[in-house]
Amino acid sequence: MKKYTKLSDLDPLMQVAGIDEVGVGPLAGPMVGCAAVFRAGHAPIPGVTDSKTLSHAKILQLRETILDECEDFGFGWVSAKEIDKIGHGEARRQVLLRAYEDLSVRPGFIYLDGNMHVPGIPRAEKLAKADSLIWIVGAASILAKFEQIEFMENAHTSWPKYGFDQHRGYGTAYHHAALEKYGSCPIHRRSVKTIRNLKPKRRRSRWAP
Repeated sequence: MKKYTKLSDLDPLMQVAGIDEVGVGPLAGPMVGCAAVFRAGHAPIPGVTDSKTLSHAKILQLRETILDECEDFGFGWVSAKEIDKIGHGEARRQVLLRAYEDLSVRPGFIYLDGNMHVPGIPRAEKLAKADSLIWIVGAASILAKFEQIEFMENAHTSWPKYGFDQHRGYGTAYHHAALEKYGSCPIHRRSVKTIRNLKPKRRRSRWAP
């Protein structure tokens, strides 16, 4: 495993940011990034880790503790429409950068999940699986995941036939079946091959929806 700076290597009073993004793989909805800031010496919050491994109930519980105890947090969003416009890779850079720029403090040390270089985030230590290895990055992933879930549950009220409240935009069998039956909706990512290759749906009559 690549050597990395551990929190115990830093000044306990230093403000440290963990930055992570969620929503990279779905067929619909935005990418969401979050930067969470804690002191390096802050005791790890029990249970905080990569949000992908946590239940919705656990994310809700941990989110409250994270918000109560963190020094600062910021969010970045890139919509499905913007993903289509700027491309997947640039969307990932932008969502991480926007989360960092949304902070009201400038941390002394930054962990960035993954290996992507993000111009504009200074002195970031890039680390694969940082959301599992560094609990502060895990905290950021939990805050971002909550926002993504909320967005997709709200989207479900507008487009209930796709089941966004269940799969959050990911490519499940139910989601694929709904796409085949109904076509795409405004929050689908049209640059994704699955969506791009959908055949246009023909109306059965002038009165059909």
